[in-house]
Amino acid sequence: MMPSQISMNCDPATWEYPPVQKDLIQVIRDTMPPYDPQTSPTSGLGITPEYFRNLPDVVRSSHPYLPITIWGKNAAKIASKQPLDMPYGIDSPLDYLYEHHGKIIFLGTDYETCTMLHYAESMIHRKRETYSAATSIDQNGKTIWTNYQNVDLDSYDDFNELGEAFEKKFPGKFSTLKLGHGIIKVINSTALIDFAREWFDKKDQQFGNAID
Repeated sequence: MMPSQISMNCDPATWEYPPVQKDLIQVIRDTMPPYDPQTSPTSGLGITPEYFRNLPDVVRSSHPYLPITIWGKNAAKIASKQPLDMPYGIDSPLDYLYEHHGKIIFLGTDYETCTMLHYAESMIHRKRETYSAATSIDQNGKTIWTNYQNVDLDSYDDFNELGEAFEKKFPGKFSTLKLGHGIIKVINSTALIDFAREWFDKKDQQFGNAID
Protein backbone atom coordinates (compact mmCIF):
# COMPACT_ATOMS: atom_id res chain seq x y z
CA MET A 1 0.00 0.00 0.00
CA MET A 2 0.99 3.62 -0.54
CA PRO A 3 -0.42 7.01 0.49
CA SER A 4 -2.46 8.70 -2.22
CA GLN A 5 -3.55 12.00 -0.71
CA ILE A 6 -5.12 14.91 -2.55
CA SER A 7 -3.30 17.76 -0.85
CA MET A 8 -5.46 20.51 -2.37
CA ASN A 9 -8.80 18.96 -1.39
CA CYS A 10 -9.19 21.04 1.74
CA ASP A 11 -10.76 24.34 2.69
CA PRO A 12 -9.17 27.02 0.46
CA ALA A 13 -9.29 29.42 3.40
CA THR A 14 -6.46 27.35 4.90
CA TRP A 15 -4.19 27.39 1.84
CA GLU A 16 -0.85 29.09 2.45
CA TYR A 17 1.50 28.57 -0.53
CA PRO A 18 0.16 30.89 -1.81
CA PRO A 19 -2.88 31.99 0.24
CA VAL A 20 -6.17 32.58 -1.54
CA GLN A 21 -7.58 36.09 -1.90
CA LYS A 22 -10.53 36.44 0.47
CA ASP A 23 -12.94 37.34 -2.33
CA LEU A 24 -12.08 34.11 -4.18
CA ILE A 25 -12.45 31.65 -1.31
CA GLN A 26 -16.17 31.01 -1.84
CA VAL A 27 -15.71 30.82 -5.62
CA ILE A 28 -13.19 28.02 -5.14
CA ARG A 29 -15.41 26.26 -2.61
CA ASP A 30 -18.32 26.28 -5.07
CA THR A 31 -16.30 24.98 -8.03
CA MET A 32 -13.69 22.66 -6.50
CA PRO A 33 -13.77 19.24 -8.21
CA PRO A 34 -14.81 16.66 -5.59
CA TYR A 35 -12.73 13.60 -4.83
CA ASP A 36 -13.06 10.72 -7.28
CA PRO A 37 -11.10 7.56 -6.36
CA GLN A 38 -10.63 6.72 -10.03
CA THR A 39 -9.54 10.07 -11.44
CA SER A 40 -8.33 12.43 -8.68
CA PRO A 41 -4.53 12.51 -9.03
CA THR A 42 -2.26 11.99 -6.06
CA SER A 43 -0.60 15.28 -5.16
CA GLY A 44 2.19 16.48 -2.92
CA LEU A 45 3.89 13.07 -2.73
CA GLY A 46 6.04 12.82 -5.83
CA ILE A 47 5.73 10.60 -8.88
CA THR A 48 5.96 7.12 -7.34
CA PRO A 49 2.60 7.05 -5.47
CA GLU A 50 0.80 8.36 -8.56
CA TYR A 51 2.51 5.70 -10.70
CA PHE A 52 1.44 3.04 -8.21
CA ARG A 53 -2.16 4.35 -8.18
CA ASN A 54 -2.45 3.75 -11.91
CA LEU A 55 -1.14 0.18 -11.93
CA PRO A 56 -3.58 -2.66 -12.75
CA ASP A 57 -5.61 -4.08 -9.84
CA VAL A 58 -4.64 -1.31 -7.43
CA VAL A 59 -7.57 -0.25 -5.22
CA ARG A 60 -7.94 3.21 -3.73
CA SER A 61 -9.83 3.97 -0.53
CA SER A 62 -12.65 6.49 -0.39
CA HIS A 63 -11.35 9.14 2.00
CA PRO A 64 -11.60 12.48 0.16
CA TYR A 65 -8.31 13.91 1.49
CA LEU A 66 -6.18 11.03 2.79
CA PRO A 67 -6.92 7.94 0.68
CA ILE A 68 -4.60 4.94 0.54
CA THR A 69 -3.87 2.82 -2.53
CA ILE A 70 -3.55 -0.94 -2.04
CA TRP A 71 -2.54 -3.88 -4.23
CA GLY A 72 -2.75 -7.56 -3.39
CA LYS A 73 -4.81 -9.93 -1.29
CA ASN A 74 -7.89 -8.37 0.36
CA ALA A 75 -7.09 -4.96 -1.14
CA ALA A 76 -10.73 -3.99 -1.70
CA LYS A 77 -11.76 -5.14 1.77
CA ILE A 78 -8.94 -3.22 3.44
CA ALA A 79 -9.65 -0.07 1.43
CA SER A 80 -13.40 -0.16 2.12
CA LYS A 81 -12.94 0.06 5.89
CA GLN A 82 -11.11 3.39 6.02
CA PRO A 83 -13.25 5.71 8.18
CA LEU A 84 -14.09 9.33 7.35
CA ASP A 85 -13.17 10.49 10.85
CA MET A 86 -9.63 9.69 11.97
CA PRO A 87 -8.71 8.32 8.53
CA TYR A 88 -5.32 7.04 9.67
CA GLY A 89 -6.61 5.53 12.92
CA ILE A 90 -8.62 2.45 13.88
CA ASP A 91 -9.88 0.40 10.88
CA SER A 92 -7.71 2.34 8.46
CA PRO A 93 -5.37 0.58 6.02
CA LEU A 94 -2.49 1.68 8.27
CA ASP A 95 -4.19 -0.02 11.20
CA TYR A 96 -4.37 -3.22 9.13
CA LEU A 97 -0.66 -2.95 8.30
CA TYR A 98 0.24 -2.57 11.97
CA GLU A 99 -2.06 -5.33 13.21
CA HIS A 100 -0.65 -7.74 10.61
CA HIS A 101 2.99 -6.88 11.40
CA GLY A 102 3.66 -5.37 8.01
CA LYS A 103 6.90 -3.83 6.82
CA ILE A 104 7.55 -0.18 5.96
CA ILE A 105 9.74 0.42 2.91
CA PHE A 106 11.61 3.65 2.14
CA LEU A 107 12.55 3.97 -1.54
CA GLY A 108 15.28 6.59 -1.47
CA THR A 109 13.48 8.63 1.15
CA ASP A 110 13.58 8.96 4.95
CA TYR A 111 11.34 9.22 8.00
CA GLU A 112 10.19 12.71 7.01
CA THR A 113 7.82 11.14 4.47
CA CYS A 114 6.81 8.12 6.56
CA THR A 115 3.00 8.11 6.39
CA MET A 116 2.88 5.23 8.86
CA LEU A 117 3.97 7.62 11.61
CA HIS A 118 0.62 9.38 11.19
CA TYR A 119 -0.94 6.16 12.41
CA ALA A 120 1.01 6.53 15.65
CA GLU A 121 -0.21 10.13 15.95
CA SER A 122 -3.78 8.93 15.43
CA MET A 123 -3.58 6.25 18.12
CA ILE A 124 -2.72 8.43 21.12
CA HIS A 125 -4.77 10.95 23.10
CA ARG A 126 -4.15 13.93 20.79
CA LYS A 127 -6.80 16.61 20.48
CA ARG A 128 -9.02 16.35 17.42
CA GLU A 129 -9.84 19.10 14.97
CA THR A 130 -12.49 19.56 12.27
CA TYR A 131 -11.46 19.58 8.62
CA SER A 132 -13.44 19.59 5.37
CA ALA A 133 -13.08 18.18 1.87
CA ALA A 134 -14.98 18.38 -1.41
CA THR A 135 -16.99 15.19 -1.81
CA SER A 136 -19.78 15.64 -4.39
CA ILE A 137 -21.80 18.06 -6.55
CA ASP A 138 -25.32 19.26 -5.74
CA GLN A 139 -28.20 19.57 -8.23
CA ASN A 140 -27.19 23.15 -9.00
CA GLY A 141 -23.65 22.19 -9.92
CA LYS A 142 -22.03 23.49 -6.74
CA THR A 143 -19.52 21.49 -4.77
CA ILE A 144 -20.64 19.85 -1.53
CA TRP A 145 -18.14 19.90 1.32
CA THR A 146 -18.04 17.28 4.08
CA ASN A 147 -16.60 17.82 7.55
CA TYR A 148 -14.53 15.17 9.30
CA GLN A 149 -12.48 14.82 12.46
CA ASN A 150 -8.74 14.26 12.54
CA VAL A 151 -5.70 15.06 14.64
CA ASP A 152 -3.06 17.55 13.59
CA LEU A 153 -0.47 15.50 11.70
CA ASP A 154 3.29 16.01 12.07
CA SER A 155 2.73 18.61 14.78
CA TYR A 156 6.41 18.90 15.68
CA ASP A 157 8.17 18.44 12.31
CA ASP A 158 10.35 15.83 14.00
CA PHE A 159 9.94 12.60 12.03
CA ASN A 160 13.63 12.34 11.14
CA GLU A 161 14.62 13.06 14.72
CA LEU A 162 12.24 10.33 15.85
CA GLY A 163 13.66 7.92 13.25
CA GLU A 164 17.23 8.55 14.36
CA ALA A 165 16.30 7.86 17.98
CA PHE A 166 14.41 4.71 16.98
CA GLU A 167 17.34 3.31 15.01
CA LYS A 168 19.75 3.93 17.87
CA LYS A 169 17.47 2.11 20.30
CA PHE A 170 16.42 -0.73 17.97
CA PRO A 171 19.26 -1.42 15.50
CA GLY A 172 17.87 -4.86 14.75
CA LYS A 173 14.42 -3.64 13.68
CA PHE A 174 15.42 -2.23 10.28
CA SER A 175 17.74 -3.03 7.40
CA THR A 176 19.20 -0.97 4.57
CA LEU A 177 20.39 -1.70 1.05
CA LYS A 178 22.21 0.68 -1.27
CA LEU A 179 20.75 0.78 -4.77
CA GLY A 180 22.51 3.09 -7.21
CA HIS A 181 22.75 6.47 -5.55
CA GLY A 182 19.85 5.80 -3.20
CA ILE A 183 19.05 3.74 -0.14
CA ILE A 184 16.22 1.27 0.38
CA LYS A 185 15.26 0.81 4.01
CA VAL A 186 12.91 -1.85 5.40
CA ILE A 187 11.48 -1.26 8.88
CA ASN A 188 9.50 -3.38 11.31
CA SER A 189 6.22 -1.44 11.60
CA THR A 190 5.26 -2.81 15.01
CA ALA A 191 8.50 -1.71 16.65
CA LEU A 192 8.47 1.72 14.99
CA ILE A 193 4.84 2.48 15.83
CA ASP A 194 5.15 1.38 19.45
CA PHE A 195 8.20 3.62 19.81
CA ALA A 196 6.51 6.52 17.99
CA ARG A 197 3.37 6.39 20.13
CA GLU A 198 5.43 6.89 23.26
CA TRP A 199 7.46 9.63 21.56
CA PHE A 200 4.41 11.62 20.41
CA ASP A 201 2.49 11.07 23.63
CA LYS A 202 5.31 12.61 25.67
CA LYS A 203 5.45 15.61 23.37
CA ASP A 204 1.68 16.07 23.38
CA GLN A 205 1.73 16.09 27.19
CA GLN A 206 4.60 18.56 27.16
CA PHE A 207 3.04 20.99 24.67
CA GLY A 208 -0.60 20.71 25.75
CA ASN A 209 -1.84 18.83 22.70
CA ALA A 210 -3.23 15.87 24.63
CA ILE A 211 -6.86 15.44 25.62
CA ASP A 212 -7.29 16.17 29.33
